[in-house]
Amino acid sequence: MKRIAWVGLLMCVAAPAIAEDMYAGVKLGSSSYGLASTTAIGGFAGYHLNAIDKHLSVEGEFMSLGSANYFGTNQSIDSFGVSAIYSYPIDQKLSVFGKAGLSLVSWMYANPNRNAAWNGSFSSVGINLGAGADYKVTQQFSLRAGYDSYTSLLYAAGMVTF
Repeated sequence: MKRIAWVGLLMCVAAPAIAEDMYAGVKLGSSSYGLASTTAIGGFAGYHLNAIDKHLSVEGEFMSLGSANYFGTNQSIDSFGVSAIYSYPIDQKLSVFGKAGLSLVSWMYANPNRNAAWNGSFSSVGINLGAGADYKVTQQFSLRAGYDSYTSLLYAAGMVTF
């Protein structure tokens, strides 16, 4: 939760300077990365690179991919990612997008009933590819649905444009 709070604070401080090109949102979905399918929740923020191409954005995200208890060991998985997103408008309200970037996945495990050898973490970095669609409900609010390959994440999101 502290990480999400820091990202939120950073977005609030940086938003006035680049407001017209910035967006942020919340994701809710299902991930099967390393665990049985779990509920995933997280946030993302992006910046439209209008000076380069009006369809291109760069986006950062944090996702909690879930937690579970296997054989007395508590396990949780988090993901941080940075991606380039190319969005193609179908009409004024609907657009489809593709994304490519890097994700850092951190898997933490602890067994309170055993010795310290059963406690630790594992991290991996990989290429994340994804696709989805955005539906513009109002000028400032959109709904998004998509899939991210590296974290096996199928999600729905709400997004606000500043």
